[in-house]
Amino acid sequence: MEFITLLQICYFAFLIIMILNQFSLNSILAENNQLSMKILLTLLLLTLPIITMAQEKGDDEPQFSMQKYYFVFLNSAMNGPKLDSATTADIQKGHLDNITKMWKEGKCKLAGPFLDNSNMRGILIMDVASEDEVRELLKNDPAITNGLLAIEIKPWYGPVGLKVDPD
Repeated sequence: MEFITLLQICYFAFLIIMILNQFSLNSILAENNQLSMKILLTLLLLTLPIITMAQEKGDDEPQFSMQKYYFVFLNSAMNGPKLDSATTADIQKGHLDNITKMWKEGKCKLAGPFLDNSNMRGILIMDVASEDEVRELLKNDPAITNGLLAIEIKPWYGPVGLKVDPD
C-alpha cells in the first residue's frame, strides 16, 4: 500500500511539473498548445487507474468481527477433599490431559492458571455451541469431578478465530 501511495505522489508531482512547464512554454510555443494539452490529458488519464487501485487496496483489509465464546473460571471448591500428594498429582495430570484434548478438538481456545494463589485458580475460553456443551466437556475433568475445582461459566464475546498456539 505504501508503494502505491508513493507512486501516486510521484505521478502527481510529475503532472504538476509538466503543467507548470506547459504554462511557461505556452507563451513561446502557442502553436503546440493543443498537442501539449493532449499529452497532459493522456498522462492524467494514465494516473487514474493507479489512484483507483490504491483506493481499492484499502478495502481489502480484514474486518474485525466478534463471536460468542464461553469464559470458564476455575475456582477452588468450597470444602474440597483433602487428598495425598500422589492422588493430587494424578488428578492434575488428568486435568491437563482433558484441557489438551479439548484444545486439540478446537473447543478450548485458551487455558491457564492464575499465579496469585487466590480462590480463582484458572480460566478456560471455550469455543462451543452452548453452555450445556461446556458442562458436558468438563464432566471429563478429574479436578472438577473429584471436587477440587468448581466452575463458573460466563458467555463472552471475543474476536472471531481466537487461537493460541502453545508451541
